[in-house]
Amino acid sequence: MDLGAHCSVPACHQQDFLPFTCDCCSNVFCLKHRSYGAHQCPKAGSHDRRVVQCPVCKQMIRWTAEQDVNAVWEQHVRSGQCTPEKLKQQQLKQSKKPKKKRCAAEGCREVLLPSNQFHCRKCSQDVCLKHRFEADHTCEKKRQAQRQQWLGELKPWSSNKAKPKQTSQLPRAAGSATITTNTERCPMCQQKFNYVSQLIAHVNRAHPDISDSDGASASGITSQVAVRAAASAGNPPASEVCPQCHAVFSTLSGLIQHAETAHTGAVADSGRRTGDQEKCNVM
Repeated sequence: MDLGAHCSVPACHQQDFLPFTCDCCSNVFCLKHRSYGAHQCPKAGSHDRRVVQCPVCKQMIRWTAEQDVNAVWEQHVRSGQCTPEKLKQQQLKQSKKPKKKRCAAEGCREVLLPSNQFHCRKCSQDVCLKHRFEADHTCEKKRQAQRQQWLGELKPWSSNKAKPKQTSQLPRAAGSATITTNTERCPMCQQKFNYVSQLIAHVNRAHPDISDSDGASASGITSQVAVRAAASAGNPPASEVCPQCHAVFSTLSGLIQHAETAHTGAVADSGRRTGDQEKCNVM
């Protein structure tokens, strides 16, 4: 019964029941002469896989130890295989290829699937089941970084929002200065006041019952003072002023509705006192 094979080395020629076949020269050798150097293989390195990347088209060029790298690259360029279009096609393929979702924990590269992923509600990270606890995926550090980033984005927004408020307060301050600096004088007793509110209070207190024959009623004087104050404050000349509370309205209908709802009792008392049928004297 013929089992095994004899070694191809002439000096050995040993029969081996488990011989080794060389992948380069295809000869049979024993355990001692199975390597390339042991049996001095003449085709050693013919299956050696070596590649070099072309700097123009980024393709991988195969070459062997017996060949020259520069000669192989020149042959690659002259053959017409080196084209930038192939590089663009490779880049498009790489960009279209979706990236696999991996664990967000530091040092973990496990691919996340619907069956092995966990979403942390505190730091909004997707991690694997091994790193689902807060201490395993640095949850607190991630939340602090997110908080600092949120505060950094909020500071310029709040500063830009505060600037228009400062500019809008300037016209109000200027308008109030024009009202307070001008001295107001009572048309009846010629008494001077620094504020319009003081003049209105004086007219209501000192001249409540002025007849129509004297020139104007107290409510008429009060409304004239309020209109002059509204004009100095920058309100439009067509604004209507309530003679009771000196509220300013843009239309006459708004003033009438305000007088009927807010000053019904005050007008009724003045009507009983003066006997006048008119409920509200609007200038």
